[in-house]
Amino acid sequence: MTRAGCAFAVILLFSTGCDRSDSGKAMRPRWDAAAWSPEQIQRLEAGRRLYMQRCAACHQPSGKGQAALGAPALQGSAVVTGPVALHIRIVLNGRGNGAMPAFGTALDTRAIADIISYERNAWGNSDPQLITAIDVEAQTSH
Repeated sequence: MTRAGCAFAVILLFSTGCDRSDSGKAMRPRWDAAAWSPEQIQRLEAGRRLYMQRCAACHQPSGKGQAALGAPALQGSAVVTGPVALHIRIVLNGRGNGAMPAFGTALDTRAIADIISYERNAWGNSDPQLITAIDVEAQTSH
């Protein structure tokens, strides 16, 4: 790994360890136990961890994206707040322009479901229905 690659990996590792507010203080957990069951919270947290490992380098931990890389913001985006099937297909198949890789062969359907559930419920996005592996499997034939 190059020196720049190592520095990026270290920065990413430290920046994804916990959520912090702009003032640097640790934020409260984002998942309200009154709104989500313990199992749902576990899935959202699994999705957050996978997002940080697989997606945050381009889309940023904040979900604000990096236009220069062709990685759009996910915070409030039409894809993330729009039809679930389209969101799933983009994660499964990537983007034709090569800016986003296909994750359909790299991750299992449960991991993809958890990432998408997280994206649809992070950064102010709100979708009360978590995505399931069955939802992802239904889109693999499209």
